[in-house]
Amino acid sequence: MRAYEIQLFKNNKWEFDSYINDRGTAMAEAERLLATNRHEGVRVIEEEYDPATNRSKCNILLSQMRKPQRYARGPVRGGTGRRKTSSKRGAPRRRRTGGRRPASGKTAARRRPASASRQKKKAQTGTLSLLWVGMIIVITGIAALIGLQEVAEFL
Repeated sequence: MRAYEIQLFKNNKWEFDSYINDRGTAMAEAERLLATNRHEGVRVIEEEYDPATNRSKCNILLSQMRKPQRYARGPVRGGTGRRKTSSKRGAPRRRRTGGRRPASGKTAARRRPASASRQKKKAQTGTLSLLWVGMIIVITGIAALIGLQEVAEFL
């Protein structure tokens, strides 16, 4: 079984966007997302799942970053019209683009998509912390009642 995951580069990391079952549709959607200029980068990952071994192989089909628009005319938003510079004597700042790319043809095996497992862990963590807080409140309440009974018997 093959599925195609589209990821967007936001806040200096790749984030899950969508799953698509058709390769052509996934590639077209990635190109469309990149053309909107709303995202810093787009990549398509092909995941091939083998039910016999319960493993999946991942292969990056497309990884593109939007070209920075450093030399556009006009002032920087809300700026004075001067170009932002780094600490090196007026040299323009360099913009980091993209994360690490694996060597072509390399694949990685994993059980399930990382984004799905992260979402599941977040949901479990939230539920567990809520249960712990509830138990602490109940135990504190019981201890307070026992303490009040002891004080009442003493008086």
